[in-house]
Amino acid sequence: MRIFFTTHANRRLVRRKISLKEVYRTLKSPDYIKPGYEDRILIGKKFGGNTIEIVCIKKLDKIIIITIYFKWK
Repeated sequence: MRIFFTTHANRRLVRRKISLKEVYRTLKSPDYIKPGYEDRILIGKKFGGNTIEIVCIKKLDKIIIITIYFKWK
């Protein structure tokens, strides 16, 4: 499956200091997958005390990542 990052998602990766390794691990073995707004999907994984949540759209053979953030409790 091919993975594409929006410009917004790339900026958030840098600003929030989230590594590509963490993104790929989240997509490969998520702790949860939930429906989001409209056709979006929320994919999350816990790393230590933080949970990374990815907002994306799945289309056929690709994933388009819209944004990425730390989910706080």
